[in-house]
Amino acid sequence: MLVRLTGKNDKAILRYIEQSRFCTAKQIAKIFYRNSSQGEALARRRLNRMIQAEYLRVYRSKSFDNRNVYIFNTKKNKNLQPSLHDMAVFDYQAELIYNGAEIIYFKPNQYWMNGAVRSDGFCIFKFNNKIYFNLIEVVVNHNDDNFKKYDDLYVTNEIQNIYEGEFPELIIIDSFVHRTNFEFKNDIKFKIIDLELNNFPMIFL
Repeated sequence: MLVRLTGKNDKAILRYIEQSRFCTAKQIAKIFYRNSSQGEALARRRLNRMIQAEYLRVYRSKSFDNRNVYIFNTKKNKNLQPSLHDMAVFDYQAELIYNGAEIIYFKPNQYWMNGAVRSDGFCIFKFNNKIYFNLIEVVVNHNDDNFKKYDDLYVTNEIQNIYEGEFPELIIIDSFVHRTNFEFKNDIKFKIIDLELNNFPMIFL
C-alpha cells in the first residue's frame, strides 16, 4: 500500500533532506517547527512517515550519542554513514535558522586552494541586517587540532578577493577538550562553541 505524505511541511522537508542527504529530528524541528513546543516530536513523526513511504532510511550513529540519522533513500546514498563532523556542521546550520538567521550560502566540506585545503563548512548568512561569513571547523580529537591550513589559506587572499576583502571568522566546534589557546600567525578571528552549541548566541557578537 502506498503511503501518502499529507503533512504541511512534508515537501519542504524532503527537499531539504534531498539536498543535505541526511538529517536528525532535532535539526528538522529547529528548521521547520521552531515555534512549536513539541517540535522534535512532530519532526520525528513526519520523518517516520517518510520512512514508511520509502523516501528515507534510518541509520543509528554510534559516534553521535546513538542518535537516529535519517538518510535520503537513493542509490547514491546507499552506503552513506554521516560522520560527527558532518552532523555538527548541519547542527550549526539548523541553529542559525532557529535563531532567525537567513542563510545566503551554505556548503559543507568546502575546498579552497584548488582542493589543497578543506574546511568542514562555509556559510554566509544575514542576521539583524548584518552579513556574516563563517568558516566552520569541527574538532573531535587531537589530530584535528591543526589549523595551519587556515594560515596557508589566509596568505593566498583567495577568500578575501571574493568576500569584500575580509577573511571569514572561523567557528571552531570543539567536541574534545574545550580550549581557548588556538594560535594563528595571521589575523584570523575565531570563536569556540561546544558540540551541543550551548553557547551559540556568542557567534552574533
